[in-house]
Amino acid sequence: MPDTSMADLRFVADLLATLPDARARRFASRLRLYDAEAEAGLTLEQAMGVARAPGKRCHWNAEKKERRDNALRAIYRQSFLDLGITRGAREMIPHLKRYKTSGSRSVRLSGLSKDVLDAAVEAWDEAEKIPQSRRMLDILRSE
Repeated sequence: MPDTSMADLRFVADLLATLPDARARRFASRLRLYDAEAEAGLTLEQAMGVARAPGKRCHWNAEKKERRDNALRAIYRQSFLDLGITRGAREMIPHLKRYKTSGSRSVRLSGLSKDVLDAAVEAWDEAEKIPQSRRMLDILRSE
């Protein structure tokens, strides 16, 4: 039985190209690029724009870090903004570590809901750690 994978990709590309959404048409053109250049060595990841560049993070790791950083910025704005960036970053870290390690999640930060804190814990669990002071400053300043 012949492999129909490329026929399926071509069908999807043709279908997507008919949709009004620019993202769909962009995806179709990337599938077509792969179809045209695969023999020359282009990978599907490269054609889709998700291949990891040398020295860069994989897109899934970069997205995890971005979720963590967004959650940390939200916590800073909601509970530590009045302290300024340097002091706020320094004071956030022990509070967040205490919240993360409390099994009952009984530690509360002023003005923050449990949902916001739990989302932050999930985001930095994915990203592996709560950043230390210098990195925290960079994150908060990069908004």
